[in-house]
Amino acid sequence: MKLYTSKEQTELLVEIGFPKPVGIGYNYSIGELIAFLEANVDISIWYDGKSSYWYVDYDLRRVGLDEYLINALYFACKKLKEEKSI
Repeated sequence: MKLYTSKEQTELLVEIGFPKPVGIGYNYSIGELIAFLEANVDISIWYDGKSSYWYVDYDLRRVGLDEYLINALYFACKKLKEEKSI
């Protein structure tokens, strides 16, 4: 299980305006990314055991999808920040 963002993911999130991470190795943890999304009450994070994918939905649309939770959260944070939704 992947618990932290990669160096490249971390650098991109900092570049687009997220605060620097406090996680191990200066990468974001799952908890940190969830905290960025928590302010949005319409966020839904769920796992589909049949397909083995994590889903992040915002306002009835998919904003993150990956087999690793950390990657699905990364995609959601990136997309919503670029849309200025968070």
